[in-house]
Amino acid sequence: MNQSKVLHLSEMDNISLVSTTELANLLKRKPQTIRMWLCNDRLPSGLVRPINLNNRNYWFLDDVRNYLKSLQVVDI
Repeated sequence: MNQSKVLHLSEMDNISLVSTTELANLLKRKPQTIRMWLCNDRLPSGLVRPINLNNRNYWFLDDVRNYLKSLQVVDI
């Protein structure tokens, strides 16, 4: 089931996005591991699915922060 978020340009002013590579660095994983999780629909529990822009995956920074806090990882 594909749940995509629709954003309007006015909402994009103060939104920060995290790329697959950046997320991998934060989670101390390789980018290919993140891609494999996505392809196999096996994202860790609590990690929100990314949005897709120009065939690239991006996570909202707030979602990533919330996930890291749930793991009790140091603040970013």
